[in-house]
Amino acid sequence: MSHFRLLSCLMGLMLLATSCAGMRSSGSTGSNEMPPPEQSPDTYQSTHHYYDFDDVLVPKDLKLDVDGSFVFETPQFKTGNLTFNGRVDSFSVVDFFNSNLTKDGWRKHSSYKGKKSILVYEKPGKSCYISVLDESFSNTKVEVLVIEMKNELK
Repeated sequence: MSHFRLLSCLMGLMLLATSCAGMRSSGSTGSNEMPPPEQSPDTYQSTHHYYDFDDVLVPKDLKLDVDGSFVFETPQFKTGNLTFNGRVDSFSVVDFFNSNLTKDGWRKHSSYKGKKSILVYEKPGKSCYISVLDESFSNTKVEVLVIEMKNELK
């Protein structure tokens, strides 16, 4: 388990370093992330997206930055840093993740909310770090870092 904590710390430091490194400008208009009352939860989730991690739902208004993202997988673990940009309100994105990560079984470890918000969630054998940066009046940058330790088959 100490290897998991060490890997989690290293990946967290990498997330902080990469999020401070290449800040680009783009755009932000307000976006209401809650479904209308007449919309079913199944329809709501189908309008948003799961990418390389099937338990981290991403708001539909965020676009994946393929060049700024990676996923690395071995038989022992899977990790990835997915970068997104969108014209959305950064606080509504934080609220979206806080609501949906809990629905997907994540437990909040810690968080910081400000111009740059940081969310840290855990599950048994998994950690999720989310950075939400309000870059300018027209762009919010989101980085999702997930570390998953796998059980080896014997």
